[in-house]
Amino acid sequence: MEKKICDLLNRSLERAVRELKYRKMDEDSFLPNVMFFCGDSLESANDIVEKWAKDNNVNLVVVDGNDYDVIRYASEMVSIGYLTKSYLAPTKEQIEKLNKDNTVLFLKNIHKMDNKFYRRKIFDFINELIVADESKEEGYTVVNNMLFAVATVGEMDHSEAFEMCTIDAKDAFICRIHLDK
Repeated sequence: MEKKICDLLNRSLERAVRELKYRKMDEDSFLPNVMFFCGDSLESANDIVEKWAKDNNVNLVVVDGNDYDVIRYASEMVSIGYLTKSYLAPTKEQIEKLNKDNTVLFLKNIHKMDNKFYRRKIFDFINELIVADESKEEGYTVVNNMLFAVATVGEMDHSEAFEMCTIDAKDAFICRIHLDK
């Protein structure tokens, strides 16, 4: 299991670093995000992800499903042309942490995140890399330095997992790996 997780994370890291320059030039680029369905091996998978980040000098920003108030959610509304949209509203310090070089967002124990609205806002952030920012005239910040996101999922009802992957995550996690099989 460790080799499988590390191999996938290494491939995601290589691809993300290679594509980062294009993303900064406003070209379309998808983040090589990975979602691990861990079953009974959840704690081991979490430990492996954290060790991998340390070994690869990655700025791992952890959002734990047990503590989902880490980033204020969607309390900010931003008008873009004729569209009004809600975004995650992190603090200035959290924005700086998210926008550090070599950042990977780690959604740890995402199955425990029972606030579906917040979970959807996190997935929207992963797709768009935009957060509300009161200090900016336009009202938002694009987080250009985030390389990719990794999520771990423990035991989850099949219909709940289907909803999370198809409705909440949309296209945020194209790579979904079942470690428990």
